[in-house]
Amino acid sequence: MDVAQHIGTPRTAARPRRVHPVPCIVLAAALCTVFAVDPQAGYGIVTGKVFLLHMLSPVCAVLSAAVVLSRRGRTRFFLRLQPVDAVMGGLLLLLAVTYRWKLNAEPVKMLFAGQWIVWWVLLRHFAADRRFRRFAVYALAATALGETVVGLCQIYGLIPPLHRQYPLTGTFYNPGPLAGLLALIMPVMLHRIRRLGQLRHTHLIRRTRRLNIAYGFLLASFGLSAAVLPATMSRIAWIAAAVSCAVVWMADDRRLRDRIRKFLAQRQTVVKMTAVFLCLALTASGLYFLKTDSANGRLWMGYISLRVMAHHPSGVGLGGFPAAYAEEQAGYFARHTASPAIVRVAGNPAYAFNEYLQCGVELGWAGLALMAAGLFLALRKSRRNGRYGWYGVLLALAVFAVASYPLQLPSFWILLVIAGNMAIAGNNAASRPCAASRTCAEELKNSLQEPGPSARTGSQRGYYIRLTGWGLLILLSVACTAGQQDTRKAYRAWTQIIRADAADDSSRPSDYQDLYTRLRHEPAFLFSYAKASNRQKDYAGADSLLQRASQLSSDPMIWNVWGRNAWEQGAYEQAEQRLIRASQMVPSRMYPYYLLTKLYADPAYFHPDQLEETARIVLEMKPKIVSPAIREMQEEIAALMTSFLLDEAVPPGTGR
Repeated sequence: MDVAQHIGTPRTAARPRRVHPVPCIVLAAALCTVFAVDPQAGYGIVTGKVFLLHMLSPVCAVLSAAVVLSRRGRTRFFLRLQPVDAVMGGLLLLLAVTYRWKLNAEPVKMLFAGQWIVWWVLLRHFAADRRFRRFAVYALAATALGETVVGLCQIYGLIPPLHRQYPLTGTFYNPGPLAGLLALIMPVMLHRIRRLGQLRHTHLIRRTRRLNIAYGFLLASFGLSAAVLPATMSRIAWIAAAVSCAVVWMADDRRLRDRIRKFLAQRQTVVKMTAVFLCLALTASGLYFLKTDSANGRLWMGYISLRVMAHHPSGVGLGGFPAAYAEEQAGYFARHTASPAIVRVAGNPAYAFNEYLQCGVELGWAGLALMAAGLFLALRKSRRNGRYGWYGVLLALAVFAVASYPLQLPSFWILLVIAGNMAIAGNNAASRPCAASRTCAEELKNSLQEPGPSARTGSQRGYYIRLTGWGLLILLSVACTAGQQDTRKAYRAWTQIIRADAADDSSRPSDYQDLYTRLRHEPAFLFSYAKASNRQKDYAGADSLLQRASQLSSDPMIWNVWGRNAWEQGAYEQAEQRLIRASQMVPSRMYPYYLLTKLYADPAYFHPDQLEETARIVLEMKPKIVSPAIREMQEEIAALMTSFLLDEAVPPGTGR
């Protein structure tokens, strides 16, 4: 029989090929960074994940390049671009344009952005394979299962949490990000569970043992996630999980969609919709009153962030949110008399607790528009592709970002690069079922034909283009990793200084001097460096450090120490201005008013009217948490005012 005739015979069934191991290893390496914690480095809960991702990226890039370049003819480095890719490119360009390179407030995030581009291209080459997308679902389920197991061990006291104030944190600093991670993974697990449940009732499916194992694993991971999620007390994560899972369920259940259409077509639709709306309103009210101060604080942060966006329509650059927020809030309290409820919830956040407003503040209105467009295009593409599980992941992220800060943590960027590629990537020809056996025969016949000279030349040219593209990608990954190595060592050295300083408070400026180049973007490092300089009476050096820290942070303690430095140097008016600025940044803090009272009582800068006013504020203030330091300050100011009033009661020229 001729080869062509043999190829042309139709095949009744084809054994499905297994997914290549290298893409699975690459995806598993990316998800392993979610659990990384480096106790030897400063902010090790976040930096540990970042540093591990940098270490794994060049290796994964080389492995991915070897797999893609070993394929014959069909693959190319320059993938078919999607509209989402154009939006992401615009966001990255806007990020580079608006970034204040002279200040360089976020060098770690800038290097991480370069590494994220590498991972976006890596996973795009494999996301078109349906088998790889299935593996990604199980990998995410394993990640959620690991986080829930860690969380349950923390609840039962088997593992200490990563924050003393919370009994449940997972591998994060507080329960909020843990809840967000579970809320993002739950819809894709639910989608796969429903598909496997349908397959289990089909008699044509073989290997039921393997199917039952996969079904049980996903069901266990989903159940544990649903059990741990309420313990996190994250209301926005509850809403994100409920909304995304409900949408996925409706997308998979055609009968449910038909029932909803019939419900909307009935005569009493208005009455029933009113009842549903009232139920939703009662639920929202219950969630609001569950933690009223937290909800009011989020609303207040949103209001101040909108004011910043109005004053800076082009953005303040990546890393400029804390200082811009502090400046706007201080200006508001300087010009307005706020109610006690607002003063109570006003703080000094490092994030906006709303990623849309955070993007608008740092990248301007254009950045906000690009972010919304990218999210909308990704959701639309995933819906058109019929990948409702990944649609649910992106929808949960969109909801969770309304009242939290997921994009400030590397774990959620890893989930975004995975879910984004799985949602928008096209189907690979190797993973699509053949429309007819004749089409498969034609493809195999064409592949058996001897290529001509022009075809060989084009193939070689395409191979060299792919080789160059992958070489540049690997070079970018290696450059980002190399640029992060010294920073990692600096973080670890800083941790050793912190531990030694906590024991005897004996750090010197020389301990920080060698680390300044790599850690000059950390306000806490600059503050510690300034305190060490103050102990050596180097007020000029401390002032320069505090000035830079004030451009990176919203913490009023920086202005308190800066004001005390001016007081020590005899610049009383400058000290007063800085302390007033600190009191306006967070009016509920007692320490700035305490320092102002002491300043006004100084004989060299005696102001009796201001002294009485600030002393009254200190004595009447009722902080949220009454600590021994608070009571000590109030007792000292009370004694000071008693002495002041006695001095006023004594007539001039007479002794007491």
